[in-house]
Amino acid sequence: MNILRRLRLLLPGVLLLSTARSEASDMLVITPRAMAEEAEELASLHRDLQGLSVTVTVDCDICDNPDDVAVRDYVRSHYADDGLRYLLLIGEGYGDTHSDAWYGIMSADNDLRQEWFTMPDIAVGRIPAVNPAQLAAYVEKARRHLREATPRYFHDILIACDNGDGNEHLDRAARLAREFAGSAVHKAYIDLDRLIDSKAVITRSRIVRSLSDGVGFMLYVGHGNSTSVTGEGLWDVAGASSLRNSHAPWAFFSSCAINSFRNFETTLAEAMIYNPAGGAIGVIAATDAVYSSYNQEIALSFVDKRNNMTAPVAIGDLWLATQRECIAAAAKTLNPYYGRNVTAYTLAADPALPCYTPVLDVDCVVPRIVNPCERFTVSGEISVDEPCDGFADITVYAPAVGKSTLGQAGETPRQVACGGVELWRGMARVTGSRFTTEVSLPDVGPGDISIAVHFTGDDGRSGYGKSPEFAFGPMSGPVRDITPPVIELRHESGLLIAEVSDDESGVNSSSLLLGSSPMMTVDGSVRMPLSVSCLDDEVTVFTADVRHLAAGSHEASFAVSDNAGNRAESRCQFTLAGNHPVLELNLDDEVARDYAMFSWSHDMTGEVTFTVIVTDITGETVLNRSVTGADSCSWSLAGVDSGIYLVRLLATDGVRHVASEPRRLIVIR
Repeated sequence: MNILRRLRLLLPGVLLLSTARSEASDMLVITPRAMAEEAEELASLHRDLQGLSVTVTVDCDICDNPDDVAVRDYVRSHYADDGLRYLLLIGEGYGDTHSDAWYGIMSADNDLRQEWFTMPDIAVGRIPAVNPAQLAAYVEKARRHLREATPRYFHDILIACDNGDGNEHLDRAARLAREFAGSAVHKAYIDLDRLIDSKAVITRSRIVRSLSDGVGFMLYVGHGNSTSVTGEGLWDVAGASSLRNSHAPWAFFSSCAINSFRNFETTLAEAMIYNPAGGAIGVIAATDAVYSSYNQEIALSFVDKRNNMTAPVAIGDLWLATQRECIAAAAKTLNPYYGRNVTAYTLAADPALPCYTPVLDVDCVVPRIVNPCERFTVSGEISVDEPCDGFADITVYAPAVGKSTLGQAGETPRQVACGGVELWRGMARVTGSRFTTEVSLPDVGPGDISIAVHFTGDDGRSGYGKSPEFAFGPMSGPVRDITPPVIELRHESGLLIAEVSDDESGVNSSSLLLGSSPMMTVDGSVRMPLSVSCLDDEVTVFTADVRHLAAGSHEASFAVSDNAGNRAESRCQFTLAGNHPVLELNLDDEVARDYAMFSWSHDMTGEVTFTVIVTDITGETVLNRSVTGADSCSWSLAGVDSGIYLVRLLATDGVRHVASEPRRLIVIR
């Protein structure tokens, strides 16, 4: 029996999010006094948006010098009185004698048993913040998750791995990828791309792109330490801190020490959850060295629980079910190494936050075979008793291709099936549970393609469906379309809007073909992220948000191709309101070794948010940090390579947006 179903039978209501307030405490938050205000704000979110009963306790109110035993005894008293479900620990306390799972063991009868053989009774999460600013950043992220997150990206998966241990990590990643049948799996395997100066620059860019486009789950398999994975720069604190992604996924690192939060430096797990502009909403990772084989069993167990959800489930309940299953297996075989491996993993997240999943099925009807540049119909229906309206987000995926690993570390090359590349994307209106739209695709070579449909209802319900694979044939003859698309480009209320029509081969809205992808730039150099939708069968709308740009006059340029390769470009002038406030960035020293100190002066009034952006000589962002209510910040250079960096400062008071003159920073290691 599936373990989620078993838990539902044994503990009704434990896994499904409660919508009714209980008189007992569903959740207990234990925090240092310095972060009590932020902890209470987080508790209020759970009360108001989930109907949970939450108790916030300052640790020094438990006893003068709270230790692990005193804290767990206090938690046990709540469990005995109230039937507690979730425990959130704030900060790095209370000693390193026990694992976080130990705080969730509620029966005193288990005190004499080894904790790695004892199943926890409640879900435990930890936000290892060391100051109010870190916790406040996570609280704001939790607020957005509860109010704005949707299951739209549940079936978009990112799997990354290194090339260590003679293809062992690649084989484990491939095994995990098979668990996501019906999903789009984006693979960032380090040995699929050539290394540049021993660095995984290309593969790292795949991670950034996938996270920026949106995924619901990120999974890494391989070597790691507290601040990075692998030794090739695949992913690290700098990348996690500077990432800008509108949808924050859940992440699982099947690796060593990624969440060793008691280190003096910020860990990779912490960098991902504290990033205010993106990163992850929660990370499951180890605090110590762990074994690869047991990591795989834990990852497979968690993925199984996640993929078998039929309704929103708290992340803590998914993790608790995983812990209990794996610890039971360790105890059954009397394997302390497996048990210790399980308890070495922690949940760096609020355990009561929901993991969303689509709840409705979408049936998709497609042709048996289609050809490039020929228009065809995609239709479907939402499987629901009562008719519903909304929008269908439709994605066509290009044929999967087999790529060989390069064997750059001496491994035997392996073939890897790489798919999940968007060939076309658009939207269709759903009326009375039905939708239909016309699609035309560029020529990318023959193969089997598939279509995924994400439904968002006007009533908030969601659904998902994926078509069977169907044939994408070769070009049936010479392309007869020689007319480029027609573009209408304009600026409205801080948005650049490009309406593109092409009544022959259709608009190419994908970014698959180099040189043919749609591109919006401002002032000749700044490339803007685009969102795409469809007005009807022949008009595609591309939108870019430019409200963050400095006040004044700007020029926008938009270029797009049709599926026959004809390209068109349009330009427009636009003005952003403002009175050109003054903003000046200062560096204490242009040469830095251990840390860099940034300060600034300005003439803006009210609450102003400042964003420090640091890029390397290739243009890759290595720091993106927002600061409110201060006129300076410092940047630890731990893990930052020597070189020349460009520092920029952005400021906004919600109405005006201004950028400083960039400054140069030289890092010497």
